[in-house]
Amino acid sequence: MDLSKLGGSGGIKSIQRGLVSLNSAVNNTVDITVSAVNMSKSTLNCINFGIGSQYQSQGPSGHAHLFSETKIRFFAVGSFASTVGWELIEYV
Repeated sequence: MDLSKLGGSGGIKSIQRGLVSLNSAVNNTVDITVSAVNMSKSTLNCINFGIGSQYQSQGPSGHAHLFSETKIRFFAVGSFASTVGWELIEYV
């Protein structure tokens, strides 16, 4: 699939993906380094927040955000221990 054609005249410039292990008993905040992106043209998607937590029924057990052009910051909340998948998409 040619991703450059998505979104009309624009498109996707880059996609970065990975996994990060979070454990609120060890460290509530984890930073990972990524290749530089334009923050105003990027979106961060995460999966698995809430999986692995004994308090899963109370909702998400963490969150993440693009902290800088080269850093994603993850937060574990409550009693959370799991691997979280992430995807950072930068658009043209």
